[in-house]
Amino acid sequence: MKTVQIRDSDRSGCLEVSFEDVLRIVLPIWKGRSWRLLEMEAVSSGEINVAAIEAQLSDSPGGIEYSGPDLMTLALGLFQEINLVACVPVDDRRLPRFPMDEDYYRSVELSLMCHDSDLWEIVTSSEVAHARIRERFRDVEIHSGLPEH
Repeated sequence: MKTVQIRDSDRSGCLEVSFEDVLRIVLPIWKGRSWRLLEMEAVSSGEINVAAIEAQLSDSPGGIEYSGPDLMTLALGLFQEINLVACVPVDDRRLPRFPMDEDYYRSVELSLMCHDSDLWEIVTSSEVAHARIRERFRDVEIHSGLPEH
């Protein structure tokens, strides 16, 4: 697995990469797969009840299951992601769980993480994903191995 860090920012230094932007890159690669939303702290654009989703997540150690299109609908309804973790499990019968340690990363093919509205980290072994991310975003670093949390 490799960790891809995306830090594209605007002139004021604010991260200008959204959950929607990241999903547009990775959804076609994992088309038809089940997704899990494990954590979300975000600001809605008005159409999404973020508090209800956050409450549901706090009661669901294995996260909330979404289809790719449903996850994109969620992303389109967010104004800003503060902290977010979504993933594609290797096996839908073995749900990824926190903490994000080696067991977590063995249970996922892809992990998307937004940290403090400052950084996106994408962890996957997909070279196709790595190449598409490099093509789409400006400030990208790719590191061998897992992120340090």
